[in-house]
Amino acid sequence: MAALAHGNKLRARRKELKKELGDDDVRLADVLLSEAEWLQGMRVREILLAAPGIGKYKANRALRVTMLSSTTRLGKVSPPTRERLLAFLEGSLQEVQVRSDPAKQIADLTERVEGLETLVATLLQNDRGQGAPTPDAAQRVAEERYSLPPRREEVSS
Repeated sequence: MAALAHGNKLRARRKELKKELGDDDVRLADVLLSEAEWLQGMRVREILLAAPGIGKYKANRALRVTMLSSTTRLGKVSPPTRERLLAFLEGSLQEVQVRSDPAKQIADLTERVEGLETLVATLLQNDRGQGAPTPDAAQRVAEERYSLPPRREEVSS
């Protein structure tokens, strides 16, 4: 009877944790990094599915990326694997947030383009010892470095 009561207590606590995760009362990172004994028997997939913003697809993808089975229990996951799982999930969750806000997505893309322009300018200055690069100079460097075929001139009709 004692074992039955203990099992019921664990199941009730795990059910409460899933509800807290769903309500954002508890952070997913805290749960995954926790060493609490009562958590060690929970399946990682169950924990992921209880978190907001993570559905079946993302949970399965996270498990596949970290090479975990869908039935793996938290107690069997090593600390480095837990860290990789969190890193993957944090990256995925950020992608979802960026996609949901078009203004933020545009700002992010603009920042990336400006960074690439700066990088190309720096590379060209280092390679040629010249001032500001031109698009044709960038194309020539790309053709030389990466054995790209020359760009076709646009034919006007």
